[in-house]
Amino acid sequence: MINGVLTDFTVLDISRLLPGALCAGMLADHGARVICVEDRLFEKRSFLPVAQLSRNKAHMSLSLGSEKGRAVFLEMVKTADVVICGFRPATARRLNLEYETLKTVHPGLIHCSITGYGLSGSFCDQPGHDINFMAQSGVLDLMQRDDFRIPGIALAAQTGALNAFSGILLALLCRKKTGMGQQVEIALTDSLAALLPLSDGWPDALGPAPLTAKGIASPAFACYYIYRAADGRHLALAAIERAFWEKVCHYFKVPEYIDLQFDSKSRRELIDFLAARFGEKPSAHWLEVFESLHVCLSRVSSPAEVLSGDYFKERDLAGEINGRLVLRSAIRLSETPAGLRTHSSEFGKDTHEILSALGYGPEQIRQLEQEKVI
Repeated sequence: MINGVLTDFTVLDISRLLPGALCAGMLADHGARVICVEDRLFEKRSFLPVAQLSRNKAHMSLSLGSEKGRAVFLEMVKTADVVICGFRPATARRLNLEYETLKTVHPGLIHCSITGYGLSGSFCDQPGHDINFMAQSGVLDLMQRDDFRIPGIALAAQTGALNAFSGILLALLCRKKTGMGQQVEIALTDSLAALLPLSDGWPDALGPAPLTAKGIASPAFACYYIYRAADGRHLALAAIERAFWEKVCHYFKVPEYIDLQFDSKSRRELIDFLAARFGEKPSAHWLEVFESLHVCLSRVSSPAEVLSGDYFKERDLAGEINGRLVLRSAIRLSETPAGLRTHSSEFGKDTHEILSALGYGPEQIRQLEQEKVI
């Protein structure tokens, strides 16, 4: 038995957060040599279950913000097969870690970018966490009836990790055939939007709303919660990082709440306070305020709003086949992109063609039909 089908591949993981760590873990589990590269600055700041996500991996402390650190990393890139990058586009460009730079060092490199909102569009450099991506994609709206229910799993992160894993494997397969490296672009919001039950009935989503889950009170803390604004719209707040939470507390003039961020005894008090404050102004007001604060806040959008909104259009998430609208793949490859070639076949439509290609003659096919084999 071999140790894994990916034993000949080296992966450099500079993603830091859960989607990249999960993807790199799957690659490592299948034999890849995975090296996590992380600044020592984050040694005690990780939100990740390190023991679980670090298995089968090597770890390297390296400052990618320094010139010498980047020089070392570029030497590593020369012999690597895959780089998993979790920086927002502007940060990756500032650090010279985006695909366009790294491919000059190693043209055959597979560069997998995992971001919240992709590498293009007006949302691309906005901060966010799971409930922001769920809100933006239309998925969160499907999880409520009278109230919202935040999933107990990181739905966007884990879905994005699976897409990243698949995209990397596709790119490696392409490179084996062509010798060509490429960019794999994974947007967590795209990954969730691709789960919407809309592919064949896309226009129908603009009609009656689909059934949503019966909500219950969420166990989330106030910094990661859904609030109702004065106009009745809901807002997903994800101020998980202390720096973000500090901005929220200072804006609302409650600095005494800063150290209570994850205090379970104070949870209800903080939620009630923020719920009252968010209820004073319409959602557009809060979106403008929090954009200026650069804190993760998203309006909870319905599937209909998502489909007709700027994000869907800017990311080109829908296409057309024979006059029918369908959702595109959330896995984006720069050189071998997924395509919309044919619509769903009618049941059994291609059976004869497939059997003929296998060498079955007309009489044999008729016999299989008579025997109800096909």
